[in-house]
Amino acid sequence: MNTNAPRRARRTPWRRVNSRGARELLTTSGHVVRGGIMLVFFIAGTIAGILLGLRFKVFALIPATLLAAGVVIVTDGELRVVALNVFGTAVLLQIGYFVGCVVRFYARGTNRGTQLNRPGRDRQH
Repeated sequence: MNTNAPRRARRTPWRRVNSRGARELLTTSGHVVRGGIMLVFFIAGTIAGILLGLRFKVFALIPATLLAAGVVIVTDGELRVVALNVFGTAVLLQIGYFVGCVVRFYARGTNRGTQLNRPGRDRQH
């Protein structure tokens, strides 16, 4: 084993704290990912909204929005960024809910039509 070989450079961490105290996501090459956390919240909010729209009534959005806002606020960062994350996540949660309701409406609509025309059901002629 050669002891004179240069050491391999350590991989950069996935997160670091910038000069303003905010956490940043890093790629494996050390470049800062802009808007990475925001994108994660937006995607998660949309998926959660779709799932809520498939199963629950509109009042389920109130605790879901409060929970999402709490999670976003806990992540820390600048006030403007946190406010934008809370607003964007709440809006996409509602858009996802609407998409989920549309999917639920069409899925139930096609099932109703097939149940009425089942063979063996009593039909009035």
